[in-house]
Amino acid sequence: EMLRSLVGSEMCIRDRCYTLGATQDHAMWVLIHECTHNTALPSLRGNLFLHWIANIPIIFPSTISFRHYHLMHHSYLNETYNDPDIPGIWENRIFGRSAIGKATWLLLFPLLQGLRLDRFQEGSRPKFDFWLIGNFVVQIVYVAWIYYVMGWMSLIYLSLSSIFAIGLHPLGARWIAEHYAVDPNQETYSYYGIANRISFNIGYHNEHHDIPSVPWSRLPQLKKLAPEFYTPLVSHNSYLSVLKRFIFDPNFTLQSRVVRVSLSRRDK
Repeated sequence: EMLRSLVGSEMCIRDRCYTLGATQDHAMWVLIHECTHNTALPSLRGNLFLHWIANIPIIFPSTISFRHYHLMHHSYLNETYNDPDIPGIWENRIFGRSAIGKATWLLLFPLLQGLRLDRFQEGSRPKFDFWLIGNFVVQIVYVAWIYYVMGWMSLIYLSLSSIFAIGLHPLGARWIAEHYAVDPNQETYSYYGIANRISFNIGYHNEHHDIPSVPWSRLPQLKKLAPEFYTPLVSHNSYLSVLKRFIFDPNFTLQSRVVRVSLSRRDK
């Protein structure tokens, strides 16, 4: 009943997806990120079960795959062929430097991120195991239940909320803020703005990459313990400013990354 009241009429669905829905889904993605590093709960199994639960409102069964590729991102940070976070050559060619192209790229980011993974060979993909199968089963059951009880409008609301949460949205700009370079000598950037309060401190990204085992609640404390390392670094205070600069600055593009070349894989 609560979800049905949130969705309301077709005229309201877009605004509610973009504001309330996307904000909630973004928080779930950051919780999934905590589970990926086994910092949400004490045990590995507990974190894997919480992966399933946090994925439920996101609709698309993606949390176990995210775990696999995100850990690769940490292992091969900014390596051109091994880091799944690096855009493919074809993305740069298609979307280019224009505001329309980059806004479209962000809008389609959930889809493009999946297509990008085609460059990884069979041995680098997630294992088809109990946790991956369970992720799909839980989502299929949930989607069927939502459709049966609340109808297709509720599924549209949840789906659009999930797409906006990691796409063309101020919170979606987090994916730009973390590793797209505004300084040619710096690979990773922290964000110290107010959105950390609703995002499990995900903005403390340099701190997180330095010690991924530190849980979200202690990242501000880590920064305070080592100000000589973090204070001199370039950082962000507004995701909205990052979003505007990325879209409208022709010199801030998908190629604005400090990367290291790795020849062990092919790019497409």
